This record gives sequence, structure tokens and C-alpha cells, in this order.
Amino acid sequence: MTGYMYILKYSNGAYYIGSTNDLELRLQQHQNCEGANFTKKHLPVELVYFEEFQRIDEAFKLTVKNSIEILLTYNEESKSGKE
Repeated sequence: MTGYMYILKYSNGAYYIGSTNDLELRLQQHQNCEGANFTKKHLPVELVYFEEFQRIDEAFKLTVKNSIEILLTYNEESKSGKE
């Protein structure tokens, strides 16, 4: 089953990294404030990155393995105005 790793930028400037097998549905869920408590409190305003994988477990592994590195990269880019 196809999987996706994705990064959202919230209205407060925070980033969220997740994985799913249905990117469109998951984005709708985020926009409707469904899911984690953080999501309910901070409306995600834009999808800034996604990557497609042949299997959901591959997407999840990348999400976990690279979360800190990816967040640091996006944080540095946003500070320098590169986004």
C-alpha cells in the first residue's frame, strides 16, 4: 500500500511531520482539527513537503528517522527567509 511522509507548517510557525496512506484525506483531517491535541489547537495552513513511498512502513520509518533533521532544516530556512 502506498505511503506518504509529509510536513505541515502551522499558522504559529511550528512544523508537524506525519505519515499516512491517504495524503488527501489526512490533510482534510488536519484542516478540520481532527487528530492530536496539538492539531486541534493550531490550524495547519500549508503542506510544505511530501514524499511518496511504495509502502506505508517506509514512509513511517523516514518520518521517525529524519524528524529532527527535517525540522531543523525547515526551521533554519524559515529563519533565513528561504521558504
